[in-house]
Amino acid sequence: MSIVGWNCRVIEFTDPDGTKTKAIHVVHYDGGGNPVQYTENPAGVVWLSDKDPQQAIDQITKALSKDVLDQSVFEAAGDRDDMSDVDVMSVLVKAGYRKAEKS
Repeated sequence: MSIVGWNCRVIEFTDPDGTKTKAIHVVHYDGGGNPVQYTENPAGVVWLSDKDPQQAIDQITKALSKDVLDQSVFEAAGDRDDMSDVDVMSVLVKAGYRKAEKS
């Protein structure tokens, strides 16, 4: 599978007891624009100290304006990014990467 883009999205999770929770995660997309992976930990608002935080805030704001993804979308894709010790958002923002625009 080839990952061609990413952005921040709200994902809804259902606990075994039926409790539903939502969190913003970095989501990766395949060549067809389908969400196929998400980070283990929710995305944080992180920026370089000498930069304006608006870009990071805009990414979170855009995530809130998009449709919520259900966790089952990723289970159906059969692949999940298991990067529990990596703050991907922090790494990408510090590296200067800009997110791909995917719906």
